[in-house]
Amino acid sequence: MIKNLIHIILIIFIILPVTLLGQYTLDNTGGKINNMGTIKVKNGQTKALPDTIGGRVEFLQKSISSQQMIPNIVYNQLVIANDALKLISDERKDGDAVRSMVVRDSLIIENQANFTSRWIGLKSEEVHAKSSVTNTARYTNGKDLVLSGEEKAQDLLGNGSYTRIRVENKFGADVRGGGFTIEEQLTLKEGELRNNTDNNFTILDSSLIVRHVGGSIAHEPILENRISVHYLGDGSLTTGAEIPQSETALKNMRVNVSQSLSLDRNVYVVDSLEVGAYISAVNDTLILQGEINPDFTGGPSAEIDGNFRRNTLLTADTILLNNPYTWAYFPTEISKGGATSLVSTIRPLTFHELPAGDEKVRRSYVLWGLDPQGRQIEDGIAMNFGFGFRHLPNQTQDESNDLVPAEVILQRWINEQWLDIEPKSTEPQVDFGTGWASGMIEELNNFGVFALGMPGSTKYFYTFRASLYLEGPYRIGSRGFMTHDLWDRDLIAQADLTAYPTNLDLALTPDFLTQIPDSVVDIVVLEFRKERNAAPTFIKTGYLRYDGVFVDRFGSPEIRIDSLDGIAPQGGRFHVAVRHRNHSAVITEEPVEINNTTRELVYNLSDPSIVEGGAAALRLVYVDYDGNKIFALKGGFLADDAQGLSGQMNFLNNYTRDFEHRSAFLGFTREGYLNSDFNLSGIINTKDFNISWNNRGLK
Repeated sequence: MIKNLIHIILIIFIILPVTLLGQYTLDNTGGKINNMGTIKVKNGQTKALPDTIGGRVEFLQKSISSQQMIPNIVYNQLVIANDALKLISDERKDGDAVRSMVVRDSLIIENQANFTSRWIGLKSEEVHAKSSVTNTARYTNGKDLVLSGEEKAQDLLGNGSYTRIRVENKFGADVRGGGFTIEEQLTLKEGELRNNTDNNFTILDSSLIVRHVGGSIAHEPILENRISVHYLGDGSLTTGAEIPQSETALKNMRVNVSQSLSLDRNVYVVDSLEVGAYISAVNDTLILQGEINPDFTGGPSAEIDGNFRRNTLLTADTILLNNPYTWAYFPTEISKGGATSLVSTIRPLTFHELPAGDEKVRRSYVLWGLDPQGRQIEDGIAMNFGFGFRHLPNQTQDESNDLVPAEVILQRWINEQWLDIEPKSTEPQVDFGTGWASGMIEELNNFGVFALGMPGSTKYFYTFRASLYLEGPYRIGSRGFMTHDLWDRDLIAQADLTAYPTNLDLALTPDFLTQIPDSVVDIVVLEFRKERNAAPTFIKTGYLRYDGVFVDRFGSPEIRIDSLDGIAPQGGRFHVAVRHRNHSAVITEEPVEINNTTRELVYNLSDPSIVEGGAAALRLVYVDYDGNKIFALKGGFLADDAQGLSGQMNFLNNYTRDFEHRSAFLGFTREGYLNSDFNLSGIINTKDFNISWNNRGLK
């Protein structure tokens, strides 16, 4: 009877405070609550409360050994008081996911209350506060207390404690009075958490501050000991008051923003550093105190631009610097020369502002060792040094500056000039997957200012661009594409560099085959002759890409020609010859210009208008209704006998006698990098013989 009477009162509305005695449970099954006053649940549990309840609701059960479940619904005002455990419900409605609790007006936690989800089997969600929060007790939840107001800033009052707080209000939140404690995590998702010296809070040891793009904090909180900081979000950030001023307070730092993090102060990291994005430390210094190397997790663009200091120099172990490709290695303690710290200032996409600085790789290097007193050490070391730079031809992030990566060496600025480092650097290798070129030098004896440049006194260079097609691999009807079966099947690496035509390039080494660019058809040799019948002035061996572009071993279409090749300072005019192992050799009828004005010009070396012999020297492989044509070097020419080789060498293209002395199907279905494989498919079959027979005029 009493229970039914209460239901009738609640269905109408409640204006005056209602006190539920300890022996009662508030059961609203089948009922309706329209609360405009205060409901006080002093003891026991509630059941079937509406999804949203107005007025003020107070959960007041006492006795530290008891529990009171707080429904995960939407409240207007919510008061959590007294020392019975106040458990955040994980109730599901109609089979849906667990709902977050929402408090639209004020949330008050007081009188020794423990507002918690930490109970066996409980899987509560977050608590969202839309207005002020006053806490003089405890909030202990594995999920955040979220300040998620949408219309104005929120106040955070009281001297209680929170396991986790998240600020997610574009208008921010204000600390009033302060004195509260965060035990595990502060998340700055959106808006500013405004605190100051007089209105501050404490973060306990080993806690974490997570700052997103769009979130911030006005003043450094009070630290019990050490914290970690994690940066997240889409966009860029500049460090702020979340970074401790103390040199020993920042335990770990993780940077995982989508664009970049800029330092606005010196940042000291005690233990670990994750570089998941581009970090700008141009005007300040990022200092890593411990021995653990930075973890570069953000892809090829993740690195530290500017000043990076390592304060622990291990012996006989790699010390990573500004990126995964730049490192130091001291084989012995003596090899450090007294240095206990190493400062590396590396600027991507930046030339040294020194004479001839713009002739180097577009990345600057400055290295200094420091003794225990912080004094610079310049020499007396024996350090192995690894260096890297971006090699991304035709892209804005490319730093090669038209230099061939394999040819650059480390140079040091001394006595007002760039001097090559001896012993010479190892030849840089290109990782095409990441777009990084990297090399190393052993026993670097000095710190100082460094660059990567061409050896000796090379002061000028030009670039040459070319395209051509081969008949065999041309994809019929493709309008400009060739197959790259040999590359797909890893057969190009089997090439015999001692055979024609690669044996003509005396500067070619086996290293040429250690890095093969993506989607290339085969190896092609270009000769540059000052006179048509003269010996080549220089030779460039490269690869023919599937789209007809001639590229170097690093995939660049800009073929570097400099003073070491014998070209004059003003450039030069050369007949350009094209050689391939089983296609016709051709040569330009007239010399072509190579100088500053032709840098962007692409010479089509299978164009009848510039090739000696015109269309007769080539094969027509494509024509459309508008009369657009594509010509290619003829397939089916071998240099396997004296006459064939003579024809290729002299551009006469005499048909080889090779097939006159064996049956047509000798070696049929043979696989590999074979001269009789005219269509460069990796296997000899009837399609290859059709090419050679057609070249003989057979139908």
